[in-house]
Amino acid sequence: MPVELKVELNGTGRRTLLHRHTGERDWSEIAEAGLMANPDPSDFYRRTAGYIADIAAKGVKIFYTDVIR
Repeated sequence: MPVELKVELNGTGRRTLLHRHTGERDWSEIAEAGLMANPDPSDFYRRTAGYIADIAAKGVKIFYTDVIR
């Protein structure tokens, strides 16, 4: 089943990776080290890339959105 991933930035500059299955309304945080409220952009994106690679290797189709511009 396809998964949607989205980066959220809170008011203090911390990034969180959220996910939901296609067709669901609600987003959930990914409870893995460095993917929730991470203040370090380099570390966050390195961990996000690793997470995406792990689930893609399992054949999961991914739709990724980064709201940070």
